[in-house]
Amino acid sequence: MNKDNRQTQALWILAATIVILNVWAFLDFDVTIGGFTLKKVNLFSNITKNTQKDGKNGVDSTVSFAGSMKSVMVDSLAKAKLKKKLPSTQGTIEFAPDSAGGMTVFFKSLQQTKKGKHKTRIAYFGDSMIEGDLLTRELRELLQSRFGGKGVGFVPITSPVAGFRQTIIQTFSTDWAASSFTENNKPDRMIGIAGYVFNPLIDSRINAADSSHHSFNHSWVKYNACPTCFNAKQFDEAYLYYGKGNPRSFINYTWGIEDNLYKPLDGAEDLNRTALNTELPAGKCEVNFFAGEKINVYGLSFESADGVLLDNYSFRGNSGLAFSVVPYKLMRDFAATFEYDLIIVHYGLNVIAKNQKDFSWYERGMKTVMKQFTQCFPKSSILMVSVNDKSTKVNGEMETDIGVPVLVETQKRLADSAHVSFWNLYEAMGGHNSMVAWATADTALANKDYTHLNYRGAAKVANMLYKELINGYDDYEKKHK
Repeated sequence: MNKDNRQTQALWILAATIVILNVWAFLDFDVTIGGFTLKKVNLFSNITKNTQKDGKNGVDSTVSFAGSMKSVMVDSLAKAKLKKKLPSTQGTIEFAPDSAGGMTVFFKSLQQTKKGKHKTRIAYFGDSMIEGDLLTRELRELLQSRFGGKGVGFVPITSPVAGFRQTIIQTFSTDWAASSFTENNKPDRMIGIAGYVFNPLIDSRINAADSSHHSFNHSWVKYNACPTCFNAKQFDEAYLYYGKGNPRSFINYTWGIEDNLYKPLDGAEDLNRTALNTELPAGKCEVNFFAGEKINVYGLSFESADGVLLDNYSFRGNSGLAFSVVPYKLMRDFAATFEYDLIIVHYGLNVIAKNQKDFSWYERGMKTVMKQFTQCFPKSSILMVSVNDKSTKVNGEMETDIGVPVLVETQKRLADSAHVSFWNLYEAMGGHNSMVAWATADTALANKDYTHLNYRGAAKVANMLYKELINGYDDYEKKHK
């Protein structure tokens, strides 16, 4: 073979190799030959942009020479799918019409609070996304920094995450009997607004409320203020909430340095309130419960006489449907006592199961729950917050669970049918694959379970929600000076 033929042959081999590598670059799988696995080749990796997730639409923004047509097709399909399935809120709150209540009650309340004429109270209902005062702590502090107010609001008598919560230090005796959304939730248990009812230890020797009998068996709970918390460094006011009382039950408590204070628990209503504070603020509060017979106890609220107060009602594992076990009249009693200006309903994590796309069962159940909220809190603005992004493993990679955008759509329909406002947290986070981005960022905003936010992520969401609420309030204030 002459020299020219050898050069021609070499050129053909080179050309064939380039063609094969280009074809291989289109393949989306590995090839195994004789026990050896040949990995997918990216011939132009040195001149291709690194794969990144677009924070807005969540699709790959990679553009390569070998895979340009494939990337364009994937991007177009993904965008079309998201555009079809997601409400076009772009992360902003969709306010319900004023004729249906909307957020007017809340905005008007903030305006009056700013003038020193009213105390604004918010109830934030959620699952493990807000337990330990995550998200609500930052939101509370932001609102209190602008409109005033002190205290962390309502705190149940006991809590499985008491050691996790940092905004108040809570300890309690282990002899409390408890019923909840998920345990011993019979209709006669009078489960309260936080999803719990507690019963202190009973000592049959107690025949009457007598503060001098300290030798009786009793249950107790202690609270210490958070010395490093914004506007929660001490207790200004505290109120105890309990069910129907009796002559054989009382409390003996300590408020700061003042001890051996006494209050009977003889209220006649299904929900009663008694003040525990004195004229001076306190850094700690210890309450001993003496019960000669069964009595229901719900919790304490630490608050101020003015400003903004935000109650955290977290309950791990709750999908929102559990509210059906709370007696309607008792919920109305809580509503009348607390006089909430805003109710926030934030659920969804416990609804999603891998590869699940049918949430019709959840929609039916939550319609009843939302009806209960609107009927029990007729004087309150109500805001539904969608589920956040949640990831699952697909072909070895973490990506948004297929059910998340479907559930977001379901929750949007629920908000519309209940005539309440809606905030698309999934979209606000960045939409598709935003949880992956939050969990893998240099400064991580979410845990590696690709489901829950960490402290930084929760604070970020709180800031986003605060901004949306304040934008709405500022618009209202301009029109109603």
